[in-house]
Amino acid sequence: MPREESRRSTNGGGTIRTKRITRNNKEYSYYEAKVTVGYDPVTGKQIQKSITGKNKQDVRKRMTAMIAAVDNHTYFSPSTQCLSDWLSEWLSEFVDGKVKPYTADAYAGYIRNHMAPYFGKTKLCDLTTMKVQKFYNHLLNVKSLSPNSVKDIHNVLHNSLEKARKLGYIQVNPCDNCDLPKEVHFEIKPMEQEDVARLFTELENEEYRILILITLFSGLRQGEVLGLSWDCVNFDQGTILVNKQLMKSSKKAGSHYILSYTKTSKTRNICLAQTGIELLREQKEWQETQRKLQGKTWNNEWNLVFTNEKGHHLCHQTIYRHFKRIAKRIGLESARFHDLRHSCAVANLESGTDIKTVQKVLGHSSAAMTMNIYAHATMRMERQSAINMEHYIQSVNMTKNALIREK
Repeated sequence: MPREESRRSTNGGGTIRTKRITRNNKEYSYYEAKVTVGYDPVTGKQIQKSITGKNKQDVRKRMTAMIAAVDNHTYFSPSTQCLSDWLSEWLSEFVDGKVKPYTADAYAGYIRNHMAPYFGKTKLCDLTTMKVQKFYNHLLNVKSLSPNSVKDIHNVLHNSLEKARKLGYIQVNPCDNCDLPKEVHFEIKPMEQEDVARLFTELENEEYRILILITLFSGLRQGEVLGLSWDCVNFDQGTILVNKQLMKSSKKAGSHYILSYTKTSKTRNICLAQTGIELLREQKEWQETQRKLQGKTWNNEWNLVFTNEKGHHLCHQTIYRHFKRIAKRIGLESARFHDLRHSCAVANLESGTDIKTVQKVLGHSSAAMTMNIYAHATMRMERQSAINMEHYIQSVNMTKNALIREK
């Protein structure tokens, strides 16, 4: 059992005790000081923190500093909670039910697969910028994750620790000063005009012809076009209201489909080309025919525009695989369903639609984001603008020369 020898500190700042313990028949001694840093709001009892060390002067110095911090209301008591426990608490209290289900699943996956195994039982108070930096380097160099994936994981860790900081569990966010690898921006591959022409031809007798064409004409995301309902189609004005998307629910809930907010949680009205409006009329007629054929088995509970023959919603993978088969037949093996959206954007830009309108059509958060994604398209527009200007200059020169000859 340890023996204690109490001595009042010379400066009156508290009590420093000499503590002795015996291990393996050998006696050791060290110094301990206790400082009252607050009071329990429930019991009213003192909350004390211990300062220990082999050097009495060092203990006294640290004790004095702590007393001064308490008196100045600048004392901070770091949390000894494990990072993994805090991340679980953060998920349940601040993430679940407040973000889209699949976003919450992605966060949980980052924590389960990367953060928890790496940090183990590391406490919040022991996290440093260097430890977090080594974690990111490990993900990049050992786990071979892409720079974009590392940044996604950083965002989750940073957000969770920022909440811990605001709650007073840590004094600073150790993620703030970490260096992240540069993101890799993959070049988008919109379809050229000849590709679109071949797609039109290939779609003539395809089951999901109208869905694919409406996606191409509107630039809707896959979840948005699958979640489009008839009450959001205005045939008189030639517009569609984009206010939701069809998506899978959280894995915890069994991965069934639900209607959720759009990606940016904002609604937007899109003016469709007349060809698109006529295609929607055709789709409505097809659905009415199917409803009569199916009778009581018809069930379009969400009043969706695009359904199967029984009125049920369509699945993302079904449409994706179907489009891939079509794309392969026309020599576009690498094309994705999402490239229809890119093709719509580039077609609008190259036809002269201003960037702000394209941003609104696509539902981007800012015109800068649209410019960043479609920089290559705007570069082609700039080149064409230069060509047009050259034609104008040559025309002016021809007029000038003609006037000179007349003189």
